[in-house]
Amino acid sequence: MTSTSEFTSQNHTEETVVHPPVKYINWNVEIMNDKHYYFGFDFTFYRSHFMKNLVCSCCERHQKNKPSLADFDNMFDGVYECEKTVRDVKCGCFCRQNSRTLCHNNAKKYKMLKDLILNAQFEIKRNTQFDECKQPFYDKNMPYFIYNEYDDTERDIRGDVIKWEIIYCVLVRIDDVVYDIQLRHSSYDEQYLDGLGVHPISGEVYAESDMYNDSLQLLQPATVDENR
Repeated sequence: MTSTSEFTSQNHTEETVVHPPVKYINWNVEIMNDKHYYFGFDFTFYRSHFMKNLVCSCCERHQKNKPSLADFDNMFDGVYECEKTVRDVKCGCFCRQNSRTLCHNNAKKYKMLKDLILNAQFEIKRNTQFDECKQPFYDKNMPYFIYNEYDDTERDIRGDVIKWEIIYCVLVRIDDVVYDIQLRHSSYDEQYLDGLGVHPISGEVYAESDMYNDSLQLLQPATVDENR
């Protein structure tokens, strides 16, 4: 699969995992774009990785305009005003960049979910069923939580993947309403896209056409009882 790797902290009741202090982060998080992305990460994943970067104290410069845990929980998008470029900086740590990117990816994904639900063109019914796998969402007062997923991938006659299709089961909190939704994420396989080649006349790379962008489809939205 192609991969692009209003909640305050006092309302977020998750027990914070204490990560040991670090002095350097040598891995970077890829920003989620609009064409191809991996949708399988949710709030718990982003928050866990955010905490690992938060405890880094590599240098004074990288602590400035570095998002806080409250920023993350409040869906800050990680964007600050333009900063003066500082050259000849010896510290190459990714902690601040990762923190901003994780904020961006988390806020972007939550907005995508909200937009799909609020713009739904069909009736949103009520779901009274409950499963234990959904309990962390309520216990930790999350904004959104993927509690299950199913593979519905499209393959050719040889068994090679044409389009990855994963159906996610997601709980989403919007204001005072909790929605239980199923969501299909479709993403063309990288090798399939590479094999499309270019148009013989225009030279256009077929894979760059918008028709091959990732897509999200809302399948079964329902509201559920918040009181568990």
